[in-house]
Amino acid sequence: MGSNTLESLADVQIRLRELRFKTKNSDDRERVRLPFGSGIRVDQFKFEKTGGSADEIRARLRKGGNADHFTILSPGYHARDFITHPKTGKRIPVKLWTVYSDRDRLSARQVIQRVHYLSDNGRGMFLACAFGDPQQQADIRKIAKRQHKNAEDLSWVLPCGGVIGCAVLDTLWHGNPIAGRTLIAEALGFKKGDWKNLPRNEIVTKFRLAWASRFAVDSPYQGLGIGAVLALYLKKVARFYHAPSADFIEVITTTPRGEAATGENDFLLKAGYKKLESKMKSGSLMVMDESGYRIPKPAVKNYYYADLRNEKP
Repeated sequence: MGSNTLESLADVQIRLRELRFKTKNSDDRERVRLPFGSGIRVDQFKFEKTGGSADEIRARLRKGGNADHFTILSPGYHARDFITHPKTGKRIPVKLWTVYSDRDRLSARQVIQRVHYLSDNGRGMFLACAFGDPQQQADIRKIAKRQHKNAEDLSWVLPCGGVIGCAVLDTLWHGNPIAGRTLIAEALGFKKGDWKNLPRNEIVTKFRLAWASRFAVDSPYQGLGIGAVLALYLKKVARFYHAPSADFIEVITTTPRGEAATGENDFLLKAGYKKLESKMKSGSLMVMDESGYRIPKPAVKNYYYADLRNEKP
């Protein structure tokens, strides 16, 4: 096949998180692993294989999808970026990838359980992050330990080299943050009120929304910009690796009242997300006190979104 050739896959099945299929040149069934939370269903998508030196397995919606919208199923997403060393100012490499293995998913879920104000629910597509050099990770953790002498969670003693942060991509079916979604409606050119009475699932489908349900970074590595890196690359995952391909990604954070992150401390703004200026109502936020018990604190919700329509692979 030429580099621009697309070959339709035949006899496609999904078994045990594997996509199984045949190509026109072989009677043998090929298999590729699927990432957790990809959202792929055989009855809703058609599948193809690209030509060239690095074949991709892609999926496109059978109905209602734009011809330019596709989801890459294989190979999985990998990226590399840098953070700044807190003492030397040198660039420290970090790596990011969409999670395919049970081991990586478990590690990512454990990060969420350690540091996030919401419990891990096991759903969604995971973007994991780790240091490129375990020794540099150990050096940064040693510096952080001096500032957190009483730190007790497991992340301070785990072997270096594993998952230290993650973002989770899902779909928000159970809520309808109208105030925030008005920003997206305006970007799409909807007239005021034309969409607000639609069922939640129709809004999600019509606006092509994905939802970043969790961002989590282990305690020793917070404040280094890893959250912003995760938020930046999650946009590419939502656009090219999530099914269906998203045009917008939305985030809802909960913060103690009067303590909402602003300006230079807001990792989502650093990653290019836009924020609804007004706060949304929220129930109490359960915050762990020094004795190890979670206590309720008055809180507000903050809505962010990012427009993915100009994202490049």
